[in-house]
Amino acid sequence: MAVSAGAPLDPLGSGALERELPGIRGAYDPAAMRAHLQDALVGPGGTATVRRCVPAESVLLDGECCVVRYRLEVEDAAGQVRRALVTGRVYPDVGRAAAYAAERLAPLAAQVRGREEVAAFAAPVALVEPLGMAVHAFPVDGELPTLVAATDPAVAADALGELLAASGRADLDVEGVRVEPVHYNRRHRCMFRYHLELGQGRRLVLYGKVGNDGAGARTPAVVDGLRATLAGARVAVPECLGFNDDLQLVVLTEIPGVPQVAQLLKARLRGGPPPAAATGLTLEDAVDACGRIAAALHTSGLRLGAPRPLAGELERLRADLAPIRRLSPALGRRLGRWVDLTEQRGAATTALPACQAHGDFSYTQLIFDGPRSGLVDFDTFCQAEPAMDLGHFLAYLRFAGVKARGGRAAAARAELTERLAGRFTAAYTEAGGDGAALARVPVYEAVSLIRLAEHAWRNLKAERLDYVVGALDERLPLDT
Repeated sequence: MAVSAGAPLDPLGSGALERELPGIRGAYDPAAMRAHLQDALVGPGGTATVRRCVPAESVLLDGECCVVRYRLEVEDAAGQVRRALVTGRVYPDVGRAAAYAAERLAPLAAQVRGREEVAAFAAPVALVEPLGMAVHAFPVDGELPTLVAATDPAVAADALGELLAASGRADLDVEGVRVEPVHYNRRHRCMFRYHLELGQGRRLVLYGKVGNDGAGARTPAVVDGLRATLAGARVAVPECLGFNDDLQLVVLTEIPGVPQVAQLLKARLRGGPPPAAATGLTLEDAVDACGRIAAALHTSGLRLGAPRPLAGELERLRADLAPIRRLSPALGRRLGRWVDLTEQRGAATTALPACQAHGDFSYTQLIFDGPRSGLVDFDTFCQAEPAMDLGHFLAYLRFAGVKARGGRAAAARAELTERLAGRFTAAYTEAGGDGAALARVPVYEAVSLIRLAEHAWRNLKAERLDYVVGALDERLPLDT
C-alpha cells in the first residue's frame, strides 16, 4: 500500500505541530505574513510598503522552533521596488522568541544599520507577537553571525583583495563589490556570489560561503587535492582562494555550467525539448559522465574527511526520525520499517574498504557546460564505501524520475530510469571503479531515499515527501 503525504503525514496538516507551535499555520499564510511583516519591520511610521510576501524554504528544528524564510518585494517612498529576504523563527511562545531576538539578533542588528539590504525597514529585527515569532532581515542571522560582515561590500573588498593577492593575483585591485545571495536554504551555510569591479572595465565573479559547521576550513585542502588528481579526468573543479577565519568565509572561483541531469530527464519523460543550456549534451552522455566522475574520485587516492560507515548512517537516521514518530506517527512507523529492512540487507552484503567519497554525490553537484563537466560543493567530503556515492546518485535519479511523472506511463518511466541507472554503473566500472561495490548500492540507495523523506518532512515539503515515499514504495516494498 502506497503512503500519500496527505493530512495524516504532513505535520502542517495533522494538527500535531500546531499544538506544539501555535503560530505555525499563520506563518504560512502569505497575506497574513505580509501584514505582520509590514507592522513589525516597517512600522506605523514607515514609508515603505511590503507588496509581496512568499513563504519559501523552511526547516523544523525539533524541540526548538520552525524556521521559515520569506521572499519579499518592498516598495519605498520613491516607488522603487526592492527584494528582501526575511527569516522568521516560530517558537512555542513569544517569550522564547523575544529571548532569542535579544540574545542572538539584537547585537547583529546594530551592525547592519545603514545597509542597503535593510534600508526599507525601520528595524531589521522584530517580533511578531501573535505568532510567537522572531523575524530578521538578511544579512542578520543568529546562526551565522559572521554573515553580516562577509556580505558588507567594504569588508568583502578587503578580504577578497587579500585572498586574491595570496593566490598570486596581486595585480587585481578590488574597487567595488556587489553581493548576491545564491543558496540560503540551509541552516548551517549561506552561499553568495561576489561581483567584483577591478577597474578599467574589468570584472570578476567569485563565490563565497559562510558556515558554522567547520566545512569551510576543510575546503581548501579538499579542492587542492581534487584539482591535482582530477585534472587528467577532464573534470572542471573551481579553485579555492582560501578561508578567512575571522569571517568563517571560504571563497572559490567560478566555473561554467549548471546541473543538467534532472532537467534532461524531465524533458525526456514529458516529451519536451531539452533545456537550451544542454547544447551538445544528451541525457545518456550526462549520466555516463557522472559515472566517470565518481570513478575518478573514488580512485583518486585522497583520504579527506571523517569516516562514515553504514552503521553510523543508520544510527543517525533512526535518531532523526524521532520527531516524525511523534508528530506523524504513521509515516514514522513506515520509515522505521524501511530503516530496519535496509539494515537487514546491509548485513547480508559485504562492506568494502572506505575510499574518498563526495558524501552528497547527486546530480545537483555535477554541472555541465555543453558536453564539458564539472564538480562542485565540497562540504560533505568523507571517507566511505564507494557504494555511498553511487547509491546516493541513483536515489536522486529515481526521485527525479518519480517527480517528472505525468509525461510517460509508470512502466515507461521505470524502464528509462533503470536503463540510466545501468549506464551510470557501467560507466563507473569502465572508468576503473570497483565493480564489487555494486552489491551494496541498493543498500545505500535506500539510506539516501529515507534521508530524502526525512528532509522533506522536516522542511515541510508535502509534495516532495509524496514523491520520495513513492520512490521508496517502488524500490523497497513493504508487506502491508
